[in-house]
Formats: sequence, C-alpha cells, structure tokens
Amino acid sequence: GPLLASTLDRTVSPGAALIIQTTGPDSSPTLVGWAQLLTNGNIGGFAVFGSGLQQAVVPIENRNAGSYVLYFDNTSGFATGVALANTTTQTVAVTVTVRDDTGAAVSSNTISLPAQGHTSFNLIDRYSTTAQKRGTVEFKTPANGQIGVLGLSFSPAGAFSTIPVLAK
Repeated sequence: GPLLASTLDRTVSPGAALIIQTTGPDSSPTLVGWAQLLTNGNIGGFAVFGSGLQQAVVPIENRNAGSYVLYFDNTSGFATGVALANTTTQTVAVTVTVRDDTGAAVSSNTISLPAQGHTSFNLIDRYSTTAQKRGTVEFKTPANGQIGVLGLSFSPAGAFSTIPVLAK
C-alpha cells in the first residue's frame, strides 16, 4: 500500500524486480529531486518517469567517472534539459565546459552543488551560447566527489526522451 517516507528498505531476491512508484496529486505542481540506491549486493535498474502517455527511461548510474559528456541539440525548436546530483556528503564544485559541434569551447563555468544536493535547468536558460546549436557539455567530477548527470531532449511537439550520458 501507500507509504509516506523519505527512505525505503527492501530485500530484492536474485532475478526479481522491485517497483517503486511515486506520485502526487494531479493538482500539485511538478516537483524535482533525485533518488539514491544503496546496496550491499550487485544491483542494476532503471528509472521510468513520465507525463500523461509519455515515458522516458534512464539506467541507474553506477559509474564514478572523472567527467560526463552530454550531447545536446537545441535546433529546430528542440530543447535540452539537464539534471545534476551530488551523491556525497560534502559540497562540490562541478566544472562545466560547453562545446559546439566543431568541438570549440563556447562557454564554461562552475556549478556548486550542496551535500546530497540537486539542480536542474534548461540548457539554453543557463548557457545562452547553446541556442540554435548542437554540441556537447562536459561535467567534470571534482576530486573526492561523485555526481550523477541526466539529459533530456524535448521536441517542439512536447514529447521528451532521455539522452545517454557518456563517461569520460
């Protein structure tokens, strides 16, 4: 049945699936956040999220790369969304480098994420140099840090899908 809690402790048998469904009242505004899976075994999985009849799927991140690279396409009415999460218990500074489709750096800065914090944004809103362009965004993991990166592509018709993030 329904459970109102910030943590959930479950045992998953080999080969089994655990489904955790979150929702709020239809009248509530959209909430953003992130979830962390902690395990003492070998677990993999996916997060499925959606709106109406639209769904997108993203694998649970289990890499701890030096940086992550996200492709973007903000041409012809498409828009790219980005979500970053800091899975550590200390504030981290993530170095961001935006490159156009020739590989030339067009913007860079640092995003500060609080301990176990999260941010999300429309790429054009934060980096106006990405308007009407394609390219990549690199998120450099700080020393002693661990981050997660999620990319979303939104079409002019309102459909969306996840963008796989490459570990570098």
